[in-house]
Amino acid sequence: MTMRKLFRISVLFVLGQLLYKTVTQQCGSEVSIFGWMLQGHIYDTMLAELPHTCVQVCREDNRCQSFNWVISLLKCEFSNRTKEARPEDFISDPDRFYYKRERNRVPLGSIPELPAETCLEIKKSEGHAISRKYWFSSIKTGTSVLAYCDMTTEDIDECTSSVPLCDVNATCTNNDGSYICTCKNGFSGDGKTCKVSRVILIAVPFVFSHSVNIVCRTGGHFACACTSAFLTSLIFFLDIDECSTNSHSCDLNAVCGNTLGSYTCACKQGYSGNGRTCSDIDECSTSSHSCDVNAVCSNTVGSYACACKAGFTGDGNTCTDIDECTRGTHNCHSSLASCTNTAGSFSCSCNNPYSGDGRTCYLLVSECRNYGSLNSSDRKITYITDYRYCDNKIGPGWFRFEGSAGIRIPTSCPSTRRCGTNAPGWMNGGHPTVVDGQVTRTVCFHWTAGCCEWSTNIKVRNCGSYYVYYLHSTPNNGYCYLRYCGTD
Repeated sequence: MTMRKLFRISVLFVLGQLLYKTVTQQCGSEVSIFGWMLQGHIYDTMLAELPHTCVQVCREDNRCQSFNWVISLLKCEFSNRTKEARPEDFISDPDRFYYKRERNRVPLGSIPELPAETCLEIKKSEGHAISRKYWFSSIKTGTSVLAYCDMTTEDIDECTSSVPLCDVNATCTNNDGSYICTCKNGFSGDGKTCKVSRVILIAVPFVFSHSVNIVCRTGGHFACACTSAFLTSLIFFLDIDECSTNSHSCDLNAVCGNTLGSYTCACKQGYSGNGRTCSDIDECSTSSHSCDVNAVCSNTVGSYACACKAGFTGDGNTCTDIDECTRGTHNCHSSLASCTNTAGSFSCSCNNPYSGDGRTCYLLVSECRNYGSLNSSDRKITYITDYRYCDNKIGPGWFRFEGSAGIRIPTSCPSTRRCGTNAPGWMNGGHPTVVDGQVTRTVCFHWTAGCCEWSTNIKVRNCGSYYVYYLHSTPNNGYCYLRYCGTD
């Protein structure tokens, strides 16, 4: 029994070292720690034959901060914390290794899907943090709440919470580690719920009379007063809650707050106005949204929505590029082309000696791979000089125009004394398409008798992104200065 246990531990140790090297080689600076795990923060698990599959899944989930690899079960345990954030939960385990995500890891507390519990936890997790608002799960159970965190005192100011914690008729006071809600004057309760103190006695002493006359009036509040000559005034006021009785004039998109003898109107979040009239705020056009630069903002009534653009993944607030080449979701030719990832997309290019758009590739014919280059600037149709060249000794063979000479033979009659010669050559007829294959065209040479004083036949082929020409010596006819010219 002891020998079997020692053998199993040895096998797990060797396998763990091999997996450690695999993750290290594929992930660069993102390395694992064999024989350790982070407990208590696992939000999901997944079976996988190799740990690098879990690395990829972790990088695509904004919640993932680290994961444990269970060697004997070939299973990943994804965590929403790192060992730096929770060192007390980092324990030894010979059947696991721990992996911390480094590349594009979302900072703790920066999005509602990854709320922190304390300011100290954020500092430990990120190594350095500034005082600002973060998302917390500890302020209101089951809800991610945005609140200001003072990183000097490590205190959360609950009074700045995105979700109201006190009653609308209460004052919130922050203190170290907590907060206090206190009902305003004229209201009573625990601060989280406040009610109007409805009856207020102004004067109590009076003398009974045989005749008691009472006059009451309304208008913002209900008031009654005794008017008998024999009765000292007894006055009391009864507040009417316009909000609960729906006798207010607040906008449908406003919050009504009752006050003693009146009420207030305040537009809800996502709306602007004086409370009696509220209009939707277009956060997208005013740039007051939190969408990622690679996301599309869509305004909604009272709010907005963020959606990552095509080629990116995330919740819209944070978007990361999708590597279509690594995922295999591209449509490049499976064996004859290479895929190159770009921001939000990808590109395809055929491998040498193939040609095409990368999605369709074909083998180039011999003349498209074996040709001479005509690239001197004096061969271009725009070149004018008194020095004269002659192509009476060119070829025969296949040639390509490129570089300063242009990319093809012109198909319209040029002026004389161009491209470094007297009689410039041009092709009488259009260039072929790829499917046309090899074609025959006539090259004319322009001189005093006309645009086609001399001519000769050549062969032409479209190689996809360029043309090649089968050229031979120009017609002599006792006159030398004829030349094949190039243009863009």
